[in-house]
Amino acid sequence: TAYLQYKAASSGTWITATYAVASSENLSANLTSLSLGTTYDVRVLIERNTENVTSIAGTTYQFTTTSPTATSAAATSVGGTTATLNGSYNAVGAVGGDPLTVRFEYGTTTGLGTNVTVASATGTGSVSTSTNLTGLALNTTYYFRIRAFTSTADVAGSTLSFTTSTPTASTSAATAVEATTATLNGSYNAAGAVIGAPVTVRFDWGPTISYGNSTTITTTATGSGSVNTSTNVTGLTANTLYYFRIYISYSTGSADGGQLSFTTLTGQSTMMVF
Repeated sequence: TAYLQYKAASSGTWITATYAVASSENLSANLTSLSLGTTYDVRVLIERNTENVTSIAGTTYQFTTTSPTATSAAATSVGGTTATLNGSYNAVGAVGGDPLTVRFEYGTTTGLGTNVTVASATGTGSVSTSTNLTGLALNTTYYFRIRAFTSTADVAGSTLSFTTSTPTASTSAATAVEATTATLNGSYNAAGAVIGAPVTVRFDWGPTISYGNSTTITTTATGSGSVNTSTNVTGLTANTLYYFRIYISYSTGSADGGQLSFTTLTGQSTMMVF
């Protein structure tokens, strides 16, 4: 009797797929319910039913079942607090009773730590997928990957990274400069900052490059896009050089709009003639 047998390469137990009692016959069998991404041994075993049973094993061959795949792709639509993670996967024969779970894993270290499940998949063929992240920190590097797994297979794409946008500030020339007053100008972009993690905007100004005075414009700047802003300063000294800048700060950093200067006008004296 000839037996066609197989087993997982890591297992010691042979399983008989089919057998034949003819003196000469080709043996074949369709195997099902194999584990994904697993190496199997296969052989023919012959037993002679004589007075002393003799077993003869043929050469052992191996095959490996296909495994799901997962490929990470570059993040897109990266803003100050948002980003879209991208990737693709191939379920390669995963079945309904043991589908392929697909998720993105991300975090501020290569240890990741946060995950978002995007699919429970079966079948074959490459599928592109993505997920939108919100509530990220400004000016922060994030790491991410796509991961796909069943009960018997676990694969992950490469770990990639992206850095959220940085809020910006730009100082503009002072206007309406008089002997004791002036208007300080500038612009900022909060880069998508949200309520709960806003950007603070202020003007620093004074008669030295160390400034010495500050005027806060807002402590709750959010959203994105360039915003023009200004502040009027009073009580200045006539015919004096002043330095100023717009400056913004947020939970993970700050930005200096650059230093500019202006000189107040000379005060006018009035002569009274009697």
